[in-house]
Parts: sequence; C-alpha cells; structure tokens
Amino acid sequence: MALFNHSWSDAPERRGQSRHTLRDMVKHAEGKVEELDAQFSEDLFRAVASGDRDAVAYLLWAGVTPRFQQVQAVRTIMQDALSNRDLEMAKLLSDHHASFMPIGEALERGADPPSAVAQTATYMWSWFEKNMYLWDPANEHLGCNHPTLLWLSGRADWLRGTAGVACKFHKRLVQVNSHYHNTYNLYPSHSTLRDTRTNPDFDVSHVDVLRSWPPRGKPQWPPHASVANATLRPATHFNMLEYWSRIRRLRRAEAAYAAKDHWKKLRMFVRWAMPITLYWQGQTQTHLCAPGGVGRKRDFDAYQADGF
Repeated sequence: MALFNHSWSDAPERRGQSRHTLRDMVKHAEGKVEELDAQFSEDLFRAVASGDRDAVAYLLWAGVTPRFQQVQAVRTIMQDALSNRDLEMAKLLSDHHASFMPIGEALERGADPPSAVAQTATYMWSWFEKNMYLWDPANEHLGCNHPTLLWLSGRADWLRGTAGVACKFHKRLVQVNSHYHNTYNLYPSHSTLRDTRTNPDFDVSHVDVLRSWPPRGKPQWPPHASVANATLRPATHFNMLEYWSRIRRLRRAEAAYAAKDHWKKLRMFVRWAMPITLYWQGQTQTHLCAPGGVGRKRDFDAYQADGF
C-alpha cells in the first residue's frame, strides 16, 4: 500500500496544452488512481467477507470501486454478501454500483451479454435460487418468497445504485466491472479490463459524478473497530488522503481535457439563445414605451422632475 507522502510529479500548466498532451495527463492520472483503488479493493473484499458493514460503508463512501472479483476468486463481491445471508450488505453494495452478475451462471449459447442492471440481477436470482440450500437452508422452504429473491426480482430502480462516483474514470470502471470481468487489474485504461463477453454499451446512465471532492457526511478517519480487528490496515487513513489527492488531480485533468468541448457547447448555446434574448428584449422595450406604457410614464415623470 502506498504511503501518504508517496509523491508523483504535479501536472504542468494546462493552459495552451494540446489535446494529445491533455489526454496523456488524464491517462497518467488514471493510472495513479487505479493503483490505489485496486489495492483498497482488497480491503473491501476482506470487509465484505468478514461482515464488517462499517468498514464497507467507509470504503465505498471514500470512493473505492466495488470490483467484480479478486484474482482466482470463486465468488463475486455481491455473491460473498448474499452467501453470508447479509441482505443489508448486498443493498449497500448495490447502492454503490456493485455488479449483480454471478460467477458460474453462463450465458445461453448465442445470447447477447446483459446491457442493464436488471438483466444481471436475473442471473443473480437464478444463482441464489439454485444454491439457497447452501446459503440459507433454514429459509429454503420460502422459495420465491425468500427476501433476497424478492429483492432481486423487484423493480429496476430498487437495484440501480444512487451513490455518486468520484470522477469519470470511476464511472467507466462501474461499466467494465458490470459483469464477467474476472481479472484483478492494475491497468490505467478501462478498455484493458474488458473481455470478449462484456457489453461495451452496458447502461451506466444512472451513475452520476459528484460535483465536488472529497466526499462529505462522514469522518475521514476509518472505523476504529475495523482497524483494531485488522479488517482495515493501520495506515488506511493516510493512504485514503493520498487516494483523495490523486482523485482531485484526476478530476482537474479530466476537466482540462473536457474544457474545449464545454466551451464549444457554450458557444452553440449562446448563438442559439442570443437572437431569442434580443428579440424578447426588443418586444419588452416596445411594450414599455408604447403610449400608456409604464416606461413612457416613468420617462415623462423623470423629465418633469428634472426642472428644465
């Protein structure tokens, strides 16, 4: 795990940089964020496996991506939560866009990969229903009325996460970790995380990037009990501050790269809105200065009050 004082070169002055240079800056910043995000995901998997909900909530709030699975794992992070009969943990992961696609549920021959959260949830429903006798034998008699199956078969907006992500790179990570990504990665480019079964058009339109960073609403220190029981590492707080610093640099690089497109959209809006604005300003002045209009009366009163 990187130390808090681990440093990397500050981005150069962005004004006047070419698009190619700005893109390289974004890729460099993505690689630095990916490095720590992948390492923090180890703590996230350990916290889910141990049922430490406070540690999981802290890491997700801090911006850590709930990756599909770890190397050589036999279950995904969502499967770990459900196999522990911890539905509240699963809902917490779902709210932060963890994948529902289970390992071991193969697609039908010729079937298209899932393109939305609701579709991956149907595969998780099938996996849990088949293995309910292992994970929750006491409630196996409930069948399709089991709380977990009712949740997985519920409305799509119940399953789509509502939590914001730290930056555009994290939004792309949500997409590539949506299903069938079983390679634990340390790569800066999200395209290298895909395999041939991943749908590049997986719907992440519901995932919003936070307007400010770092996040608010919780203490920046990790839960003391989670550090004491070794779920989280002693240096978690300092490493999290370094992680946040790298995300801030990435957000600035992303903003610099997108500035040209934003200015283009603004110019198009002004060119569209200016004639309309000038037209209605003219109509307003014509109405005010017409005979009997408020503007004409105020002008006449001011003329009389002037004393000439």
